[in-house]
Amino acid sequence: MKCNRTALADFNKAVELDPASGRFIYGRGLVKLLLGDQEGAEKDMRLARELGYDDQDPECEDL
Repeated sequence: MKCNRTALADFNKAVELDPASGRFIYGRGLVKLLLGDQEGAEKDMRLARELGYDDQDPECEDL
């Protein structure tokens, strides 16, 4: 659980530095899902897709 909270803090910082990065926002959403924040996860994933992030794109597999 501590690693997930650290990851969330890291993604929050990344989003702060690059708020238009769908990749960072999607990653933050995944971590929120792991932490049980379904509503926050859905919001981030929806925003990431609006910004053009496509988790089905082969180039996105490294996240």
